[in-house]
Amino acid sequence: MTSKEFSMKCRPYSIKYRDVFGNVPCPQDYVGTQIEFFNALVKAVEQQKSISEYLRKKTMPLGENVKI
Repeated sequence: MTSKEFSMKCRPYSIKYRDVFGNVPCPQDYVGTQIEFFNALVKAVEQQKSISEYLRKKTMPLGENVKI
């Protein structure tokens, strides 16, 4: 699936998610495939739970080069 197809497929659920939680989750912030992200987004909207209940966020270790 192309990036555009994926975006169009997620769009209605992203809008509903934003209405409930006030933000739109970014697929690049979560571990998993596009299909796993889409399924988690659908479940999150249907059950009104954060998408992080269904997918784990990617973690980035802090190193010496990271400025805070």
